[in-house]
Amino acid sequence: MSLIRRLRQRALTTAIICFRAALSQLAFGVSAIVTDEAGRVLLVRPRLGHGWALPGGGVAAGEPPAEAVLG
Repeated sequence: MSLIRRLRQRALTTAIICFRAALSQLAFGVSAIVTDEAGRVLLVRPRLGHGWALPGGGVAAGEPPAEAVLG
């Protein structure tokens, strides 16, 4: 088997494994609207991307959603 053919087969196998792993896991996130007494809304600058967003984040297994917003 040629080197190129083996590399293609390895890439295809890796892609299938990654696809199966992505299907087997469920992930979700939370966000919250936080206001002060004046009615102003708290916005944060995300580390990834640009612009502004509501505070929040991903929820770990067993973590209460309220804690994920604060963490």
